Amino acid sequence: MDKSVQLYLKIFKPLSIVCWIASLFFVAFTSKYEDVYGFFLVILGWLSVFSFGAGFTWLANPILWYAWFNYKKTKKSFNASLISTIVSLLFLLFQKISLGGKTNTPNTDQLFYVNTDDIYITGYGFGYFLWVLSSLIMLIGNYIRMQNPNSEPEIEECDDLTY
Repeated sequence: MDKSVQLYLKIFKPLSIVCWIASLFFVAFTSKYEDVYGFFLVILGWLSVFSFGAGFTWLANPILWYAWFNYKKTKKSFNASLISTIVSLLFLLFQKISLGGKTNTPNTDQLFYVNTDDIYITGYGFGYFLWVLSSLIMLIGNYIRMQNPNSEPEIEECDDLTY
């Protein structure tokens, strides 16, 4: 295979990582009262994973990380990036993020007040689209690599560890 094609195929993973990191510094979505940045969602998004709503789309992050770490295993990385892309796009179907509870008035005796009301999504920011793009880039890169089997050797898993 031509070296320029091999170089072209090696750019997908770093480009995906750069898009994902950049998404942390931009607004992911807007609500009625605030803009929510990507870094906030990565750090605290796991808290709403099991809230039976948009929170489960946070799982696209570890699935994408799995695709990155298994990039040499093209089929595994392709499947993970496909699932990550689908899960991240599912965020568009939700109108709110549930954080688990309802509060009407803050308890002023507490050192920190955490508002656990539902957050209604009023718009999507550049950070969200960069986040989706990072999964999509991995998906496209893995697809191209699958179509060009001579681009990089596939690493086979070995079940037998005897020598």
